[in-house]
Amino acid sequence: MLEEDRDPDVRASAAWTLWRQGRRTGETALAVARGLTRLHPRMRKLPDNTFLSVLVKMLANPDAAVRDVALEVLSKWGQEESALPMLAKLLAAPEVDVRVRAAKVLGNWGQKATALPVLVRLLEGPDANVCFQVVEVLVNWRQKEVALPVLAKLLEAPDASVCYRAAEVFSQGGQYAMALPALVKLLADQDLQVRYWAAPALGWWGHKETALPVLLNMLAEPDAAVRLRAAKLFGDWRQEEKALPALLSMLTDPDVNVHTGAAEMLKSWEPQERALPALVKLLADFETQVRFWAAEVLDYWGPQETALPALVKLLADPDSYVRSKSVEVLVNWGLAEQALPALVKLLADPDAEVRSRAA
Repeated sequence: MLEEDRDPDVRASAAWTLWRQGRRTGETALAVARGLTRLHPRMRKLPDNTFLSVLVKMLANPDAAVRDVALEVLSKWGQEESALPMLAKLLAAPEVDVRVRAAKVLGNWGQKATALPVLVRLLEGPDANVCFQVVEVLVNWRQKEVALPVLAKLLEAPDASVCYRAAEVFSQGGQYAMALPALVKLLADQDLQVRYWAAPALGWWGHKETALPVLLNMLAEPDAAVRLRAAKLFGDWRQEEKALPALLSMLTDPDVNVHTGAAEMLKSWEPQERALPALVKLLADFETQVRFWAAEVLDYWGPQETALPALVKLLADPDSYVRSKSVEVLVNWGLAEQALPALVKLLADPDAEVRSRAA
């Protein structure tokens, strides 16, 4: 089973049993180690106290994939002092991934001073993917400043995917003058993902007026995730007025993630007076989910006299969820008495939930 089964979890489980029975071969150890890197339910602890020492020996294996598995398990299961000399050696391994993994483990074990020079040298290499692996480690260690000069250069890389990944790192906080000119240029980049990350970075750095026109254009993008992220930034930056028309139109979007996301944002946005007439109109929209979410937002805002007639009409809506929501809103507003005749009729509604709310 250890050698023949195609399922890695089955092989790991078989290896676990063999190891516990004393059959502690290199093949068995590797299969157990691979199981420990996965979410296999049986692999939530080490098979015994001797296994870490076996992992240390695996760090010297000529196969880089074996060394990588051993590193991953060691990083998960805690510091093993006997592994430190071998981990230090792996910082000079020919395989970049092994060097990064070894440095990460050493840093997590309190040996950042040993690992940091290696990571800095890797930042200076030609491979952008390696650079981003290193940046991820440095960000987790709160050492992002070390990588900033290289990241600023990557904002000008010809590869759009490299640009937007660098912009994404800068958008996670902190203002860095060295990156500002490149980020401004990226607002006009032809690649949407690049603009998608450059604009938030500039906005959070205090250059909202530069970023807002780009975000306004993103509100009309076909990609739902882009539209929602752009709208959220308008709310976060207290610029709701500029995005309100687009957000209201999102309530009628056929994508469920878009109209529900728009409704959630509208709940906390300030310009309720401007949005109210549009929301009242949406209570009569032909799409069921639009009527429901318009009522949901109004419920959150509290009593709105101008919306009362439209809400009372919803008590006769063909959709039971909408009828139930409209009853809930009227009760929450304390205005149920003003719709008493319609509510009495709902006591005979075919839907049990509606009858329950009306009662």
